[in-house]
Amino acid sequence: MAACTQDELAEQGNTLPDGEYPLQIGSVSITAEASEEPWTRVTEKPDGSGSVWQPDDAITVSLDGETATYTYDGSAWTSDAPLYWKNTQTAEVTAWYPATDGALYLGGQDNGLVYVLRATADNASHNTPVNLQFEHQLAKVRVIVKGTADVTDVEPINVPMSCDVKEGKIVNIGMPRNHPMFKTTYEDIGPCWEINLPPSPDYQIENFVISTSDPIDIQCDITPSITLEAGKVHTFTLTVDNAGTQSIRLSTDSIGSNGTEQ
Repeated sequence: MAACTQDELAEQGNTLPDGEYPLQIGSVSITAEASEEPWTRVTEKPDGSGSVWQPDDAITVSLDGETATYTYDGSAWTSDAPLYWKNTQTAEVTAWYPATDGALYLGGQDNGLVYVLRATADNASHNTPVNLQFEHQLAKVRVIVKGTADVTDVEPINVPMSCDVKEGKIVNIGMPRNHPMFKTTYEDIGPCWEINLPPSPDYQIENFVISTSDPIDIQCDITPSITLEAGKVHTFTLTVDNAGTQSIRLSTDSIGSNGTEQ
């Protein structure tokens, strides 16, 4: 008969009673910016530096091969069918948003941005709340328009129509098309247009169509073209006068845990 040593038992973890040690979720934060929301309500900070959760947002959490949906009530994350620890061994806890897998339509973001987020907590323990630090899996494209022209709309040309999402990861991108962007205003930035798009080597940001109230559509070509990075804000500053586009300036920033651009 084989016997286990104390060290082997410690590595395996002592068995815990069923249903008595629920997974405790401590802080749930969102870092790096590529951010933000579709059919649930992750929203932007007023200064445009990051994202925050809203009541009724839902995430899927995975522990030891089992998953459960947790919903934010404004102060805590709860589940109707919570996960439980089965032993005292530390484990990896993962979580993702949206809570369901499938195709994510990237159009219609002029009515609100879409988001894909994922978090991994290593060496989580049954006796300590798990802190989930989500990272954006999409990239944010932000266009700031200056100049004398009255700009009414901004669209990136030939970007993915959709992307497939599995457990908070981008696994495929759809066919190219143009998308209207979301117009918003931030403190210290002013009015701008935004869209969240999947990073992929299969396409680049090469040009925009700028619509004005004249009405005139102006195509702005980006040289060199830009490959998007997850968790980054790619900011394009365009100067558009009534006679046409005069200049283009590009910056790429990440958002630190303190909510400021680095």
